[in-house]
Order: sequence, then C-alpha cells, then structure tokens
Amino acid sequence: MTETARLRRLIVSTFSLNGLTIQEKSCAHLAQQLGPLETTEERDQWLEKIVDYVRSSNTNEGNIVTYELLVKALKFCCDLQVLNDEDILRVIPAYKLPRYRYCALTKKFLRISSETSMFGNAQSKISQYVDRYTVIRQRMSRIKTVTDGTLNQPLTIGDKIRDVDYLLSSGAGLKFNGSSKKNPILLLGILVQLKEGGRHYLEDPTGAIPLDLSKTDFKKGFFSENCCVLAEGYFCHDREVFSVTDMALPPSERTEISKIYFGESNIYSDDNDHNLHSCNPKLLEYEQHKQRMIVFVCDVFLDDPKVVKKFHTLLNAYNEVGPVAIVMMGDYLSCRVPSHRYAQELKAHLNELGHYIHDMTPVLCKQTTFVLLSGPGDRYCGAAGASILPRPTIPACLTEEFHRLVPRSVFTTNPCRLQYCTQQIHIIRADGLMNKTANYDVRLKSMDRKKYSSVAETDDNTVNNSSFARNKYTFSVYMTAQHQIEESQLPDDEEDTNMDSDDIVAPKEKHIGR
Repeated sequence: MTETARLRRLIVSTFSLNGLTIQEKSCAHLAQQLGPLETTEERDQWLEKIVDYVRSSNTNEGNIVTYELLVKALKFCCDLQVLNDEDILRVIPAYKLPRYRYCALTKKFLRISSETSMFGNAQSKISQYVDRYTVIRQRMSRIKTVTDGTLNQPLTIGDKIRDVDYLLSSGAGLKFNGSSKKNPILLLGILVQLKEGGRHYLEDPTGAIPLDLSKTDFKKGFFSENCCVLAEGYFCHDREVFSVTDMALPPSERTEISKIYFGESNIYSDDNDHNLHSCNPKLLEYEQHKQRMIVFVCDVFLDDPKVVKKFHTLLNAYNEVGPVAIVMMGDYLSCRVPSHRYAQELKAHLNELGHYIHDMTPVLCKQTTFVLLSGPGDRYCGAAGASILPRPTIPACLTEEFHRLVPRSVFTTNPCRLQYCTQQIHIIRADGLMNKTANYDVRLKSMDRKKYSSVAETDDNTVNNSSFARNKYTFSVYMTAQHQIEESQLPDDEEDTNMDSDDIVAPKEKHIGR
C-alpha cells in the first residue's frame, strides 16, 4: 500500500470515528495538503483541528464534509497560527449578543433564531423567567452535596429539589406535613408577589406557593423580588404555607467545570469562526506572558477644565505602559449643559479629546483601544431614554472626527461584553444598582425601608452580601476595575486646583489574570 493510500485511509477512518463522512473530492484534497508533513504526530494534530472545526460549524449538510467546508476549515486552521488585534480584544454590543435556550432533552444550549425586539409581548416576559429557572436548575444537578445517598454516593442539589406542584398535591402534602422538620424540603423558584399585602410566593414552572419568612435564616446575598432562590423548610398542610427555615442564593459554577459539559465554544458572539478562535491556545499563552492591563474610568466630564486636566495627566502616565484598552464610561458632560446644546457640546469636546490623544499620547493612539460607553445621564438621544437599558451607542455623526483621529476607538452600547483573549468581561454603567437591590430586599418591610436605607451605604457591605462574590473570577475583574477607578479619582478640593502634574502618580498597575 502506497503512502498516499495509507494517508487517505487514515483520513476516512478519523472522520468516521467522529461520526462524519468525507466526500471523495474532499479526501483527495486533504491528502494532498497533509502529504508534505513528515511525522504522524503532525498529521494527527492537523486532523484533530480540522475535525473540531467541522463539528463546531453550523451547516445544512449534516454529517457530510463537503469540499467547500474542508477548504474553509483548512484556512481557519492556518489562521490560528497568527494572532491579530481582533482575536486579542473584541467588543460585543448588546444587540449583537446571541440568545440561547437550554433544552432538557438534549442537555444542550440551542440557539434562538427569532429576532429581538425592544417591545416584547407577554410571552417574552414569561420565557425570560422560565429560561432563568431552567438554566439554574440544570446547574444544580451538577453541584455535589454531602454524602446522603445509598452506598455513600454523594447527592447533588438537583436530586433534593422538589417541584411546587408535587408539594401542593394532597398525598405529598400529608406526607411532608408530619416529618418535614426532621427531613426538610428544598425548593427552587422565583420570589414574587402575586397579590397585594406583602405576602411573598415562591414560583416555578409548575406552580406557586405562599411563603412564611418570619423564622427564616437568610444566608449571604440580596433577596429581592424576581430573583431565583433556594428555600429549605417544611410544609404546613393546614395553612397551605411553606415555612422557610433557610434561604440562600443558588451557588455558581466555575467556567472550567461548565466547559466539561458544554465544550470550549464561546456563546457570546454570532461569528462561529471567532468563537473557535477564542479557544486558541496561543491566546492563553499571550495572556499569561504579556500581562497587559485594562483601565476603567467613568464620569469624565469633558466640559470641566479641572477634570480634563487630571484626565490628561492620567493619559500621559499610561502613555509609556500602553494598556490593552481604556474603557471610558459616561457621563461625558456635566448636568450644567442644556439639553438643546448637548449634542453640539459633546461633539466639540470629543474632538478636543481626540486631538489630544493623537498629538500628545502617540503610544496610546497606536497600541491602546479606547472603548466608550454612554452613561445614565448622557442626553444625546433625548432625556426620555435616560433610564432605559440597553443604552444605545453615541451617534456616528458625533464621533466621526474622534474616530478619524483615534482609529483604535470603539463606541458601543451600555451594557456590553468585552472579550480579552480567553476572558469574558461584562460591563455595565448604572448608578446605585447595588444600593437599589439592597434597599428592596425582602427582609426589609416597606415601613422599615427608611430605617434601613443605609444597608448598602458601604462598599464592604455590598461586597460581602453581593451574589457576585460567589463567582470569584467575575467579581475579581469587577473589583480590579473599581480599584483602578478609585485610585485614578482625584480630589475635588479647591486647594488641589493648583496641583502640579508632576505631583500626580499614575494608578498602581492592576493586571487582569485568570
């Protein structure tokens, strides 16, 4: 048997073992491309990359590998050897984020093909809560608890969760009514108020049950309405009320564990090729060796001379370091600007900032990406849209000159997602978001909200009770951003207006790592 015949046989068998059928023309072309490789290890590595691409591609050919698909796979695998700027840093606006729904039958996330709309119907709101419950429920089926099963096998949280309709049935209600204090029941659902009067219910896709929170031991976290919680307690059959003894937020799951079940593909982008690029080992190597940083700043009032002077000093300090990105979150103008002049003033001040970056900080202009998000007080799209999320991008007519002066600038929505190498960073600019969540906690009665209005007045209390603290990776990025902002904030005292630029020290470098 000739070498070419052996190679063709290897190609056919490799694709067959992965449930794929390669066409004759495709097999001949692939054998011609892999022929110059000398060792078997190199051929196996290339075949593995090509098979991974074919399996991840969404085609209408089923399991047949056509010639066009093979050519596309070869080109993609060749492009993996070189990294470009788009692979290292990518900004994904809110309206380009794909939507997925978890399927309990296939145990996979399926793409939702329907288009999104700012004016959703009643069914879209119902689907929002059902999808949230389904995603959390499937995660509970993988998180282990203490050994409590037969043959000392560890159970998962999902094994202990009961549905509301099962609890409300007559037989189950009588069963749990007598022995529930020794064997408490665990429910997973959404905290809601179905009727006026302050009574809270726990609702899941099967039904709703009223709650008794008078003797509940709340764990760390904020328990506001419409959040998903784990409630443990016993069922009072006479009153048909679920008396909650312990309530906690569902535990999170690390990305490394989720990838074991759902693969390495990135679900944050429409582009399938870019999703596969994000799994490139070269990106992880670049991320670990370069140790570049991302700077977050907000409330840069471009119409305030003192703020602009301090911000120029900050840019000059970073000019030698060259961070991978500087994320600017609004507001960009102070409230002193009238609404009818807001667009003109914003355009003029953005042009001035663009000239300064282009002329005075050439390293930042060439190596750093400037990401600009609108803030809650920006009124370029009218005051009516100030409280609506997502906030649209700044119109192109106002940013054309800035983009010409600073080519590496991106204007995006608020919120948005930032992908740096293999990391996903969620960015949102909203005032008092955590404070509002804390003040509307179900533990505080409506008459006591004024008394407990300072429940989240300190950042330490917010961090200790926030559910974000359960996901160390996401929260570490958030805290890094907050720390950089706090260190870059400059005092507003009148005595500092004459401060020399040499007296200002650049913020301490905070590297974003895994």
